[in-house]
Amino acid sequence: MKKTYILKIMLFVVGFALLLYVTVFRHNPYLQFRSGYYIRLEGYVETRSPAILLGDSHAAIIPQEYLPPDVYNLSYGSDGIQEMFVKVQFAFHHNPGLKTVFLSVDDQMFSLYREGINNQEIIDEIRQSKFEITKNRLFNMRKWPVFNRNVYVFIRRNIIQWFAHDIFEKKGLYVSKDKEIESAVPIQLKAKQRVEDQIRGISQKSIETYRLLIQFCSQRGAKVVGVQFPVSPDFYQYADIMQLERIEDARKSLLLSEILNYRDIFQEKSYFIDIDHLSDEGLKAFQGSLRTINKE
Repeated sequence: MKKTYILKIMLFVVGFALLLYVTVFRHNPYLQFRSGYYIRLEGYVETRSPAILLGDSHAAIIPQEYLPPDVYNLSYGSDGIQEMFVKVQFAFHHNPGLKTVFLSVDDQMFSLYREGINNQEIIDEIRQSKFEITKNRLFNMRKWPVFNRNVYVFIRRNIIQWFAHDIFEKKGLYVSKDKEIESAVPIQLKAKQRVEDQIRGISQKSIETYRLLIQFCSQRGAKVVGVQFPVSPDFYQYADIMQLERIEDARKSLLLSEILNYRDIFQEKSYFIDIDHLSDEGLKAFQGSLRTINKE
C-alpha cells in the first residue's frame, strides 16, 4: 500500500512537470489558446478555401468531410461573436480571395446568453496573444503542437485525476457516477433551463458586432450568408415567443446576403443528443443539406 502511494506521488510529480513544460516553459502558440483551435486554422491555411463556416458548437460538431470541399469549418465550440470576428480577420489575412463567410445566426447568438463572451477584454486578449503574435510564426511548428496536446490530455486524464481520486475519496469529496446519476436534474428540466438561459434578452452589443463583421467582409468583396442550425422539436416549447420575435427582427436587420434556415428540418428526436445538438445520426442526415452550401 505504501509503495503504491509512493509510486502515485512520483508519477504525479513527473506528470505535473511535463504538464508545466508543455503549457508554460515550452513556447507553443497552439496552447496559448485552445489546442484544437489553431490546429484547425493550420488546415485552413493549407487548403486556401474560398469559403469558411463560423459558429459555436452547432457548427463545430460538423465534421470537415461533411462539408463541400470549398467550405472550411473554422468553428471551435463556444465561440462568441467577437471571437468569430477575430477568425474572419485571420482568414482574410491568409486568404485575401475569400469569397463567402457562412455565419451562425442561431437565436442564442443574439441573446444575452453570449454577452459574457463578447466583452472587450476577451477580444483584446485574443487579438494580441492569439492573432497578432501568432500569425507570423504559427505555422513553423508541425509536429510539436499535436504532441504537446496529447501529452497534456494524457496527464490531465490519466495521472492527475488518478492521483486525486484517492484524496477526494478519503476526504469524502468524491462522488461516484451512480450517485451523480441519481441526483441528476431531470432531462426535461435541464432542457427547459438551457432554452431559458439561451433565449433571454437581446444583446445590442452582439448585434452591433455582427454588423461590423458583415461590413468587414463586404468591404473585402465577400458575401456573408447566415446559417440557422437544426434544433430539436422540443426546443421551442420552452422558449419565450416574444423574445424569439425580437431576435428574428434583429436577425433580419443585419441585411445578410442570404439566410439558410435549417432550424426545423428534423422532427426525429433521435437526430439530437440534447435539445439543440445533432447526434451522429442527425449529422449524417444533415450532410445532404450541407452539400448544397456554396453552390451558385
